[in-house]
Amino acid sequence: MFLRILCVILAFSGVTFATPRLISLSPASTEILFALGSGPEIVGVTTACNFPEEAKKCPKIGAFFSPQTEKILSLSPTRIIGIADHLNLAQNQLKQLGIPVTIYPTAKSIQDVYRLIAHIGALTNKQTQAQNLIQSCQNQVAQLTKKNKHRPTVAVILWAEPLLVVGRPTFISDILALSGAQNCVETTLEYPKLSIEALLKLNPDYLILTNPQLTDQILNSPRFSSLKAVQSHHLITTLNPDLLLRPGPRFPQAIAELEKQWAQ
Repeated sequence: MFLRILCVILAFSGVTFATPRLISLSPASTEILFALGSGPEIVGVTTACNFPEEAKKCPKIGAFFSPQTEKILSLSPTRIIGIADHLNLAQNQLKQLGIPVTIYPTAKSIQDVYRLIAHIGALTNKQTQAQNLIQSCQNQVAQLTKKNKHRPTVAVILWAEPLLVVGRPTFISDILALSGAQNCVETTLEYPKLSIEALLKLNPDYLILTNPQLTDQILNSPRFSSLKAVQSHHLITTLNPDLLLRPGPRFPQAIAELEKQWAQ
């Protein structure tokens, strides 16, 4: 309690800092900030922020889904930034303490990713760096070739029990499309739960498994054995899920890796 009171006093004491003191509440915002050159200004990140390597050395303010208010306050941030729909509660709590907080909703398209980069660049006075980063991403995407003519259908599996997948209105679906594939889950929900019967009916050409545990769960369950992707051994398990699932500047790498998969 004493620490909380002390931190609140400091927050309202008028103390100013020569350089910004940034806290990032999500792995995607951490990657964007580092890519913009704001690494030296970052004083805290979540335990899930594992890229770039320098992010691992930053003080931790708690888990991605449960940031610790007292730890955040103890770092005397001048700005807090995050990208996640679930952070609204933390945003309201921190704003009540007088700390500038900006939480962006999760991107639903690649264009949203570009907008996130531009907004965070403007927020941190890195407009030129943001435009350069966006241009770099766009150039990488433009250079990637889409040689696959059959547009394989894909399901991105996030969880097996219950079966949780990636829906159509997501930047992840855009990544699939840019790689030459098609998300077979056409629901308007971003991350819907599916019955195994619904997945069997969709019967995608490929399954992208986003964590190591899913491989055994899928292969060892008779429920999935009749899927075309399982029978054809079209299970993508080697793609770094952070490239695919984080709305940040590394998404062109996911496109390139997936193109290689479809070409095999």
